Parts: sequence; C-alpha cells; structure tokens
Amino acid sequence: MDTLKSKEVEARNNYKCDLCGGEIKQGEIYRHSTFVDDGIYSFREHSHCHYLSHKLKMYDKVNMCEQGLDSELFEVIVTEDFKDFFPEEKLSVSDMAFKLYKKLGE
Repeated sequence: MDTLKSKEVEARNNYKCDLCGGEIKQGEIYRHSTFVDDGIYSFREHSHCHYLSHKLKMYDKVNMCEQGLDSELFEVIVTEDFKDFFPEEKLSVSDMAFKLYKKLGE
C-alpha cells in the first residue's frame, strides 16, 4: 500500500471517523489520507484517534494483518486494553478515545 497524501484538513462536511466510528463535524480539523492498494481510497480520522493510534503503537499490533488498522481493532484496543481508565462509565468508542487522548496528553 502506498500513501498518496496524508494531512490535517478542515472538514467541509460531516464525515465518519474510520477508526472510532464517531462523527467528524463540519469545521473540525481531522486527518485525511489517500492510499493506493488495488484502487484508490480515502481514510478519515479524528486528529485524536490518529494521535492515539501512533502513541499506543496500534500499527505494530497489526503488522501481520493484511487489512491494517480498522475500526474493529481500534475498538478492541481502546475498550479492552484501557477499560480500567473508564471503570463505571458507559461511553462510545469515540468518547473513550477522546478521553484517553486527554489523559495521555496532547
């Protein structure tokens, strides 16, 4: 897989984060990447989800996986590996990711 571009941009519309599944709201800064791998595709992620995926070395966990880091694996890592951070809270994966980002530092 080759990366054509990857940069932070301002959302012109509402989008879905390809990692946590939460909404990227119009006007929000997010990471937009374009890849080539048997076709061209886009990948959108909250800036904090992008930060977490690298800070927590999530890509190291998927090195042998052909599909790479996707929303299912992101959810497993955030909810299982860090459930002690949110013992009594019922949060969406998106909210957990944002709170985890805040706890780990910006």
